[in-house]
Amino acid sequence: MPPVELATIEHVSTRQPLTLHEGTPLPLVDAEELGPSSAGLAIWSALSIFFGYLVGQVAGGILVALVAGIAAGLQGSHLGDPQLGGLFNEAIVGPAAVVGVLVGAIVALNLTRYFYGGAADFYRGVGWSRGTWTQLAVGVAGGVLLGAGYLFIGVNFLPPRADTPIGPVTQLANSPGSARLYWAFLVLALAPPMEEFLFRGVLFTGFSRSWGMPTASLIVTLMFALVHVPETMHYWPALAAIALTGASALAIRLHTGSLGPAVALHAAYNLIIVLGLFVSTSG
Repeated sequence: MPPVELATIEHVSTRQPLTLHEGTPLPLVDAEELGPSSAGLAIWSALSIFFGYLVGQVAGGILVALVAGIAAGLQGSHLGDPQLGGLFNEAIVGPAAVVGVLVGAIVALNLTRYFYGGAADFYRGVGWSRGTWTQLAVGVAGGVLLGAGYLFIGVNFLPPRADTPIGPVTQLANSPGSARLYWAFLVLALAPPMEEFLFRGVLFTGFSRSWGMPTASLIVTLMFALVHVPETMHYWPALAAIALTGASALAIRLHTGSLGPAVALHAAYNLIIVLGLFVSTSG
């Protein structure tokens, strides 16, 4: 998930269960070992899983908004009233964001099952393992350093202007009460494992089979940054932090052969951002 722009701190089921398990570094598996998949199909199946996640995310959010709107209408609320409509939107954004990610995850995992069946080698190939405790600790330390560095530089040297536009996720973080709690749950519990599975797992594995690791590394990191552009395009330090975090997560995933340390790095980075926001607004 994207870092909160500092304006607020100043401004699947398969036949083989998808579980993070401890293990030694796992090499990328050749496409020929994955049953019906092939080197030529790998990139398209990876993109299908990725875009399926995005479509599911949007659909889940829209579904929540529709259900809430129908319920409000049945209770006699008139959402055409600007004030009431604004309150409704503020109250529904958090649940819609969380449900959207959950629906997107379900779609992505089922597409994974569709393309790769129950081939355990696929999950080994994308690095779906926990890694060792030492590797996890290194991931946490890396995420803490990245998050703290972003906050320190942004607060002290490159603060955003007070009128810097912010994206929808940052707006959710800025909202008081339950909306901010939904945001914290989203960036701490849901985004790290799902985004690592998609970017450093499925996409990187698919691209690397077709184009090689250097090209795949560049493309996946750029895609990770681009997905977060709605949050970061008006504040380049946030975009740089996202790109650096993505590159770091990929580096530790390659070094360890596991997604677990990358998930730990991602979650630790987001945790620092969450703590920074809560501390800055506690007064």
